[in-house]
Amino acid sequence: MERDWFGLVYLNPPFNRYEVGNWITKLARHGKGITLLHARTEAAWFKPIWQHAAAVLFLSNRIKFCRPDGSEQPANSGAPPILAAFGDEAVLRLHRSGIGGFLVTRWYHQAAAPARPHLAVVGG
Repeated sequence: MERDWFGLVYLNPPFNRYEVGNWITKLARHGKGITLLHARTEAAWFKPIWQHAAAVLFLSNRIKFCRPDGSEQPANSGAPPILAAFGDEAVLRLHRSGIGGFLVTRWYHQAAAPARPHLAVVGG
């Protein structure tokens, strides 16, 4: 991670929740690339994606792992996958990739409304 990145980067970071945020932050600062991640949108490490990514492709299918003979492992990825794009070229590549899913290019942060006290009806 100490080396500078040049050009369009493809990032498949360690899926360790304690390390992944540093990699995503570096890609967000670089501003040009695509990263493969789990769709853990509530995680703190996902925040640079909401703040800086130009698009997110929510893949239609989970990633399947295969053995050297081509047969599938019985278990797949532990969560739905996404590809997050940083920069216009990365968005264009996702758009042209033909990978099935939902390519989201706009989103807005909406703060949660304050909690309302529950009304209790007594008697009846």
